[in-house]
Amino acid sequence: MVPTLPIPNTTRGVTQLWARIQQAQRGTGCREVVCGLEPTGTYHQAVATFLEAHGADVVLRSSRVASWNRRTQDRTWDKSDRKDAANCGDLREQGKVLVYSQPTGPVAERRQLVRCLRRARSERAACKARWRTTLRPALAPLGDPLPQRLWAALPPVLQAWEPAARGRPAVPTGR
Repeated sequence: MVPTLPIPNTTRGVTQLWARIQQAQRGTGCREVVCGLEPTGTYHQAVATFLEAHGADVVLRSSRVASWNRRTQDRTWDKSDRKDAANCGDLREQGKVLVYSQPTGPVAERRQLVRCLRRARSERAACKARWRTTLRPALAPLGDPLPQRLWAALPPVLQAWEPAARGRPAVPTGR
């Protein structure tokens, strides 16, 4: 049985992990190294990048798939590091994993821009909800248009969220 190895999220910690992997590789005579990781926020990215740079193939397992698979292994709902490792290995053997590969160049830049756009859209929706549920009702009763002087003082983005009153031109809403 292999003793547990806490892996700090440091270069030294990941280097110790790699030394343990190489030791196991020499002991078994395996030529290829496939490491299964659970995607946990961004913690796994540094480990996966390090392992790939050292020639290991890295695969990820879905937390949801792991939860379903755990029930078929030992019919329990609880989890532990030992059970998680066995579950990860079982899913890897079944081929129920995602291949990890961080793209570089334009593809990586495009991914980063898409993530930024998603965050911006989410934040915009949150701002719009705060405007409609908290700020707007404090300025005038719901259903009533804002007085012209208040409406004119609003930033253009808020003017676009406000319905046009009589005698006031509608603000075009664009993307």
